[in-house]
Amino acid sequence: MAVKRTPEQEEVVKNRGGALLVSAAAGSGKTRVLVERLMDYILQEGRNIDEFLIITFTRAAAEELRARIAKEIAEALAAQPDHAHLRQQTVRLYETQISTIHAFCTVLLRQWGHLLDIPGDFALCEDEEAQVLMTRTLNQVLEARYEEIDPTGPFARLLDVLSKGRDDSRLLEITLDIYGKIQSYPDPLAWLASQREALDLSAVTDVGQTPWGSLLLEEAGQTAAYWADQMAWACDLAQKEAGLEKAYGDSLQATRRSLEAFVQAAGTSWDEAARVEIVFPKLKAARGVEDPALQEQIKSIRARCKKAVEELTQTVSGPSAPLLADMALVYPAMLGLLDLVEDFSRAYEAAKKQRSLLDFSDLEHLAVRLLVDEAGGPTPLARQWGARYTEIMVDEYQDTNQVQNTIFQALSQEGRNLFMVGDVKQSIYRFRLADPTIFLEKYRTFPPYDQAQVGQERRITLSKNFRSRPQVLEAANDLFRAIMSRRLGEMDYTDGEALYPGGTFPAGEGYETEFHVLDFTEDPAYTEEKQNRNALEARFVAKEIAELLQSGFPVSDGAGGTRPVRPDDIAILLRSPGPVRRYYTQALEEQGVGWSAEEGGDLFAASEVSVALSWLQIIDNPQQDIPLLAVLRSPLVGMTGDRLAEIRGLAEGTFYTALQAAGAQGWEDCRSFLGQLEALRFGAGEESSHHLLWSLYRQTDMLEVYSSLPGGEKRRENLLSFYELARRFEGAGHKGLFGFLLHLDRVRESGGLPAMPAAPKEEAGVKILSIHRSKGLEYSVVFLCGLGRRINYGDLQKPVLFHPRLGLGPKGLDRETMVEFTTLARTGVALALKKELLAEEGINLEIVEFTDYIQPNTAVENGSIDANYFQHITYLNNFNAENGTHLVSVADVHYEPFGIYAGKTASLEELQDGAQIGVPNDPTNGGRALLLLQEQGLITLKEDVGLEPTKLDIAENPHNYEIVEMEAAQLPRSLGSLDIAVINGNYAIQADLKVADALAIESAEGTAGTAYVNVLAVKEGRESDPAIQALAKALCSDEVKAFIDETYAGAVQAVF
Repeated sequence: MAVKRTPEQEEVVKNRGGALLVSAAAGSGKTRVLVERLMDYILQEGRNIDEFLIITFTRAAAEELRARIAKEIAEALAAQPDHAHLRQQTVRLYETQISTIHAFCTVLLRQWGHLLDIPGDFALCEDEEAQVLMTRTLNQVLEARYEEIDPTGPFARLLDVLSKGRDDSRLLEITLDIYGKIQSYPDPLAWLASQREALDLSAVTDVGQTPWGSLLLEEAGQTAAYWADQMAWACDLAQKEAGLEKAYGDSLQATRRSLEAFVQAAGTSWDEAARVEIVFPKLKAARGVEDPALQEQIKSIRARCKKAVEELTQTVSGPSAPLLADMALVYPAMLGLLDLVEDFSRAYEAAKKQRSLLDFSDLEHLAVRLLVDEAGGPTPLARQWGARYTEIMVDEYQDTNQVQNTIFQALSQEGRNLFMVGDVKQSIYRFRLADPTIFLEKYRTFPPYDQAQVGQERRITLSKNFRSRPQVLEAANDLFRAIMSRRLGEMDYTDGEALYPGGTFPAGEGYETEFHVLDFTEDPAYTEEKQNRNALEARFVAKEIAELLQSGFPVSDGAGGTRPVRPDDIAILLRSPGPVRRYYTQALEEQGVGWSAEEGGDLFAASEVSVALSWLQIIDNPQQDIPLLAVLRSPLVGMTGDRLAEIRGLAEGTFYTALQAAGAQGWEDCRSFLGQLEALRFGAGEESSHHLLWSLYRQTDMLEVYSSLPGGEKRRENLLSFYELARRFEGAGHKGLFGFLLHLDRVRESGGLPAMPAAPKEEAGVKILSIHRSKGLEYSVVFLCGLGRRINYGDLQKPVLFHPRLGLGPKGLDRETMVEFTTLARTGVALALKKELLAEEGINLEIVEFTDYIQPNTAVENGSIDANYFQHITYLNNFNAENGTHLVSVADVHYEPFGIYAGKTASLEELQDGAQIGVPNDPTNGGRALLLLQEQGLITLKEDVGLEPTKLDIAENPHNYEIVEMEAAQLPRSLGSLDIAVINGNYAIQADLKVADALAIESAEGTAGTAYVNVLAVKEGRESDPAIQALAKALCSDEVKAFIDETYAGAVQAVF
């Protein structure tokens, strides 16, 4: 049955005459109108479907769209069976280019790549292989650079900034990061050249003339204008009571005037703004106040304004000259970085060319070279290809980038027959280099369809939502009107952007959107049992779900009526499900509710894939004990530990030798396994890896065995994903088992691990998935959870930041003192990146760095910062006692274990009498070192010496070890002259000492894990502040624990 269109949908289907941008809100039927527009061309204008190029964001979306079009054609044919033109479309449909942009570029390059000397049989370099090849190529480029390094040249300056004399891991990371990000430009090398010019500030006299200074000035001016208005309001409030006007009026007016002066100066130049002093004259005493609440309101406005101005003046912190001088200092290093990225780009391109490989970014850039001439216009080939298309349709247009947009423009008669559908409010792929500003620019500049001239671009907004009840739309509109603006969110949320109900739903009660604020501060499970907040939130959600199911909460049945809600009608959405998924699955299971979840993580961590890989390893070489034992213990063979011990005792050498001896003695299980292994090894060297893997699956019944185990369907999916990985390897032009195993080793070393596939769709139960994965899906009941988690600003801590418009934002380094400093460019780029993150997340955390151990505590005590995280609890308690401060811990986060490291003596057992043992010379760390030596039985301390024993407290030293005290930072450098040394965790990290190599470390269950745990500290009385609790929650999250474990490999240990 045909569905009646809204007037706006009708325009989308019928409107012709120029480029058309459709801003389609969630649930507005954008896919339906795209298909109906296509059908209108076919039925009303006699067009053929293969005259259209239709670009989607994913292959799955392309296939889904093709199936939907096929269904529409079939339904139209059923109504008009004699329509010959329509019947032709059923054949033409499968010749129509409905694909991703990469698939389109692949077709173009297969046919026309010879114009660029690209062989038609090029292979596509998958992400895993590309990661390996990039890492190898960059290492080769760096080796060549090191061989011819000029100590005073740009590359040497770059090494100083990024490595500070240590390893070059940060240099590799930053180079690959920038290389990856500039691939979103049509000409990446031209972008590098433009950056060289942008960073040359030799002709600049005022910071406001730079792109970074201009942004900072604009932001500061807007902030000052806001607070000038607030202070004007405070002045109006004071006038309501004569006593307040007399006491506060002059001070408030002075502040307002100075803010207005700053706004005016910020519109002139940086130096003019820097010269303006924003004043806060002391308030006079107000006596006989009749309205204390009014008085407090005025003082609150002033206090918040003062705090905002302190931040503002830190941004516009001084005259231009020193800031420009800092940029001049870092300029050579950034030239070195740009040169390195360019050298790597050329070397990587050569490495791919040698192997006849193209990666995904190559597909786009080479297509641009074929379709766009040097002047930026379409080439003859672009005009030829573009002439075949009646229209180019682009779905999810908000997620395109500059390269893709250039391709669309070249093919679409310079944009005249381009049909674009998207919703900038659903742009969630900026991290994949999508550029939503392309959509926004057209949205702002294209006139409405009813005002556009013939041939002029136009836009249509679809704002009616047919998916959600009015209560849901009302809540979404209220939220976005409050937080979304041009400054925060990159667009104003007006009535034109709001969502309006378009669907019909059965009447009923209880469909209002609910917002639950959970406070666990008085919950014994949190305060006494110390249960994780994520677990408590998950239990709350699971209980709510169980109550919905038990009460038979009515949801739409799709036919105009209702039915009781089922578990698979419900979704739990999280920003990042992985770290907290187990809390939700456990809570649901406690309530007897089924669930299914998207998966993630390392594919090789799955036991079934690990066994399959072990099989391949012993097929290649059975003399490997670890993979052989893994196979024998697996469900496929099932040998017990006792049986393996019996086999081990039959022969010396490898376990395979013992296994052969058992087979020779007639042990049937061993003979059977050896026969199966030999059959698989026969001819394996000549067989493709994916064929061999499938033979393994078949001969061992691997798919069937693992499918019968708990979670069997998921295990089967993992094994099939492993097979697909092997197939892609062979499809890229590689051959053989040995090459496949070598490829896997390189992929794992480079960190490009393949992820587990999502859980099968047919699994019933409450769905637990990420917000990203939920895009385009529909559920009757949705729980949006984990909203208390803070935004991750980790990327803003990189030595060099990157922004697509502002370019590089480096830290500087004083080469004499080796002290890092923040540059103007970094401040500007960080601000731009933060604003973009806020546009997506809407939350903020400011990090302030200190260079000593005193200021962080005094800053918390006086309220200039809210919390600090740098000290262990013993130091905190001592600081309070010595300085009269009132700081308390709100979260135990980590400790950095002291380790004993080898110097001239390789082990503790080899220590000779009189051996020299280095320890820190300060009381706290020296005491820790002595306690660790006692823990290892090297010395004995007097009883009740507390946490800070000294050498005088040594009661027994039977081997007369010489305790050598020195600065903690010098101990790693002094290992060559000491037998052993006890070294702080932070100094061990800086010296690249691995905890795994330590002779002994402090135990987390011992004194160190309690007395020296690093804590999040706040001023007493602020422990229950929601913002503080949110920060504590973030620091004690599974993500942080995983980061600590992966980054520090035991040198830092989480205690939560």
